Amino acid sequence: HRTDLWSLGAVLYRLCTGRNPFVGEHVMAVLAAVLTDEPTPVRAVNPQVPEPLAQLIHALLAKNPAHRPQTAAEVAEWLRMILDGTLPP
Repeated sequence: HRTDLWSLGAVLYRLCTGRNPFVGEHVMAVLAAVLTDEPTPVRAVNPQVPEPLAQLIHALLAKNPAHRPQTAAEVAEWLRMILDGTLPP
């Protein structure tokens, strides 16, 4: 399930920015980027993305698994709060 949450972060990044969070000229370069590079901040690519959503995406893509949301329920709650406007901008 933890891999699924990381993958959700990659999909949300792509949906919000129109680009992949990690790039490279070939598969091994992309895999190396996943391990070593930080994606460009979502709002630097698309300033129209709400800050709380950008924060969620970056949390989902965190290198350290302990810094990522731990469950799908936690992600769902975060998304609910974004939609309800109960998270600070």
